[in-house]
Amino acid sequence: MTEDTRLIEKIKNGDKNAFNELVKNNLYLAESYLNKFNYSKENKEDILQDGYLFIIDSINEYLSKNRNESLNNYLHKKMRYKMKKIIQSYNTNREVSKIVLKSDWFDFVSALENKELVNQIKKFIIGTDYFTFMQKNVLMAKLGLINNRILSDVELGRAFGCSPDNFYIKFIESKGKLRGAISSKKIEDDKPYHFDLFSYLGVSEEIGRNVIKKHLSKDEINLLKKVWSNDFSLMSNFEDIYLSEEEILSYYKVIGKLYNIIINVDMVKEMSETGINYGYAPRR
Repeated sequence: MTEDTRLIEKIKNGDKNAFNELVKNNLYLAESYLNKFNYSKENKEDILQDGYLFIIDSINEYLSKNRNESLNNYLHKKMRYKMKKIIQSYNTNREVSKIVLKSDWFDFVSALENKELVNQIKKFIIGTDYFTFMQKNVLMAKLGLINNRILSDVELGRAFGCSPDNFYIKFIESKGKLRGAISSKKIEDDKPYHFDLFSYLGVSEEIGRNVIKKHLSKDEINLLKKVWSNDFSLMSNFEDIYLSEEEILSYYKVIGKLYNIIINVDMVKEMSETGINYGYAPRR
């Protein structure tokens, strides 16, 4: 039994971490096929990111149906054609490739000369429903939007109670999604922005406040207020958020704890307690 086959069996048996491991084991195909073609070195990171996203989509597609060929053969057949198309698209569309989210992207925001665009990106990540809750947190943590502190996959895993591999894959997906939004100018579209904690969580204000009151300690609530203001109605400007190194890690643990409570909460009970007839939980 191959390693891929073993992981696929684990996925079928409900092992969520096995999918992330399966993806990581096959990401090398993007660079392997990239090196078979001529391409502009300045576009390498962008091309690889598109390749990674295609691998994730292809694995999902493979798992969705019973196939008579191995995953390895399936990916090899698709990757040669796809990587060639991706490279061609960058060679013919230089404007799109000018905005690059580098794989080390520690200074991505400061590297962009257009500061208005930088601020628009921040607003777009936090204030719209284009990203899921987890994607927003991955981007916040990996862009270092709080005190320029960039969290590792291990730190995020501890904060949210997940495998670090889970955040590695989320990072690839989120970065690709943001790159797509920038290049297609989605971030410039007119849209309503919501900068309160409850919109960020994707839950009604009444239920959100009730959950916070019942399940968070005073210190945890005060930490949230440092980022989301005293009544949680408006995220502070990132430049005005001052958290210590320890507080930044604690913040993500608190937001992770709150998220896990909300997605597992008994909505019927919460609606009864708060006297409302609606409620919703965040998209993962």
